[in-house]
Amino acid sequence: MGAFFPNTIELLLDLTFPPGLTDSCQGLQSMRRIAFLPNLFTTGNMVCGVSAILLSLGGTTEDLERACWMILLAILLDGLDGIIAVLTRSCTKFGIQYDSLADLVSFGVAPAMLLVADFRLVEGEMARVTREYWAISVVLVVCVALRLARYNVQAYTGELKSFQGLPCPTPAGFIALLLLSFTKYGYHLPPEALMVIVIALGILMVSSVRYPSLKKSDFFKTQPLSSFLLVVLGFGLVVMEPIASLLLILSGYILFGVLNRLVPTPLLEHLHRFADAGKRPL
Repeated sequence: MGAFFPNTIELLLDLTFPPGLTDSCQGLQSMRRIAFLPNLFTTGNMVCGVSAILLSLGGTTEDLERACWMILLAILLDGLDGIIAVLTRSCTKFGIQYDSLADLVSFGVAPAMLLVADFRLVEGEMARVTREYWAISVVLVVCVALRLARYNVQAYTGELKSFQGLPCPTPAGFIALLLLSFTKYGYHLPPEALMVIVIALGILMVSSVRYPSLKKSDFFKTQPLSSFLLVVLGFGLVVMEPIASLLLILSGYILFGVLNRLVPTPLLEHLHRFADAGKRPL
């Protein structure tokens, strides 16, 4: 197979060996397995996104709910591929580009299709998409694409402990949970309110507002007790009321960046000082 598709196989493995690494057969095979694993999770992320798009075309409430859960599963897989890539030190240029393409499908196109599917459930299968829903769908996809393009450029400038702009999985998860709450709790926002929310999320994605990166933050290492209590509290809330709890957590994360920009002393500076205090010996 490698003889027929040599470039594709090498890109998929995308091994960039550090200086001094020997090309032993055993070491090479081990590195290839490690480099392949994050891309496998990225593929799962894309499969979930495509599945969400196809389910959104079903035209039933059950299909819409399944599509929303597929978006949430895509977010989980997207987080896992990043964690695995960091832990195994297998972050590659190909992996970054491939991950962005998967994210555009799962967190850009798929949520836009969910919004259209929700509109047709409310207005009827044969209803034409209004200008409001057309606008928010286009704005969402374009903002996700811009956010990913900027992240790819910044990824080569060094390791950052915060994101510039709202990470695109957050709006996708927020939209999926919002639609799930519509079907579970029996309420629905007017199109104007939904349009404001989606446009605001799009603006936050392409803005310069800083958001903390949980994967690269020192908070969990320097404050283990506080981290443990937060995880236990969050897990308990999610078990009792998963949709409302996850929606509340994502809302808090979204508002954190806005408040961090508005308050005189940024909240991220307080967190960094708190984390630095945990590093000092007692």
